[in-house]
Amino acid sequence: MADHAPEEPLTGIEADPLDRLAADAALRARELLAYAHGFGAAPPEPLDVWQDTVRLAATHPDPRAAERLRTGSGRPAEDLDRAAAAWRTGGRAALDVLEHPWTPPEQQTARARTALATAWEAEEFPPVDVDGNHWTLTGRGLQLRLGRDGRWYPYRRRDGLWWPAGPPSADPAETLADLTGLADDDELR
Repeated sequence: MADHAPEEPLTGIEADPLDRLAADAALRARELLAYAHGFGAAPPEPLDVWQDTVRLAATHPDPRAAERLRTGSGRPAEDLDRAAAAWRTGGRAALDVLEHPWTPPEQQTARARTALATAWEAEEFPPVDVDGNHWTLTGRGLQLRLGRDGRWYPYRRRDGLWWPAGPPSADPAETLADLTGLADDDELR
């Protein structure tokens, strides 16, 4: 009996990724219908093409789909990979934190400084460079980013770029403690 390679689909579309995309579209349609029938506080916000590409890359584990999205996005593959990593940690809000720096109000910055200072004794607290919503631990390759949603997102420098390093928290001291714990276990570049 001869080995037979699976035939390529005549349409050029493989059924497996197509099934996942159809299921995804059905899920989004259900969310819209639930809102239309009064079962949601607000309608899901529409996504632009990039946001939807990132969402698909983050939520579909099939590497063939991710590769197609990387190729079709028109951006460097690394951009989509970092954006998908951000989406997996906090959805649209986390993607916004990755891509859009901003300057928080001074009161919010002061509260964060106080929270961090009270969580560590002065001699233990690492030096931090604050640039808008980016709080970088000097020389450590670690960063906290404050989102417009009031949550703190941990980042780690990898291959010269900042990558999401875990889920966000409302407490900057907790996020920093988790992040420094990650740094103790991982070699930073």
